[in-house]
Amino acid sequence: MTNPKLARNYNDFMWSVKYNVSFMISFLYQYYIYFSKLIHKVSAPDMPYTIVKVMKHNDLETTATDVSDAYFVQGTIPACDTDERLEYHTTFNHRPYRIVSTHQTTLEPSLGLFQKPRGMSDPFKNPRIVSATMCQKFDDEETDVLDRVFQFAGPNHDFFGQSLRTRWLFPSAVAMTNDCESTLHVLYSNGVSTHFAPDECIKKF
Repeated sequence: MTNPKLARNYNDFMWSVKYNVSFMISFLYQYYIYFSKLIHKVSAPDMPYTIVKVMKHNDLETTATDVSDAYFVQGTIPACDTDERLEYHTTFNHRPYRIVSTHQTTLEPSLGLFQKPRGMSDPFKNPRIVSATMCQKFDDEETDVLDRVFQFAGPNHDFFGQSLRTRWLFPSAVAMTNDCESTLHVLYSNGVSTHFAPDECIKKF
């Protein structure tokens, strides 16, 4: 005849063993998943470029609307009117860049926009931007905006082949118009030094 107390103790012991074994298996499985993802993240090659966000700017209303959902989720490129433009916030080699697409000249990010064309290393045929400052006429104040200009100029310093108005680069600053006496001073590696008015298109020299 089985002792009820021994039987109960045995059942409790077996339940405890099963519980602990199940806990350890679950624990090890979670570690396996975590390290598998970590190894994949470390070993997987980075995408050469990434689109982070898409903004639509309206010049007449001076507004900026996030249209990332329409681009990423719906898979459509938002249409732009004459006074509107799209601004793609991207990264390439872990550096931020901004690609502008207008109603007149549509442009969508692609790897080719970031790659360096042949002969690009010649500093005279393809000058690089050396410095960029925002100048105020009345107080002779100059603000370093080189990093901001680099974002729109791209890795090849060609503004991704687009003609950009100076004020498009600084929408969050004081409203830039031709009456505000602010100009963008750009110095190129070939020695060319020029000023761009707010509504003037930045040229590649």
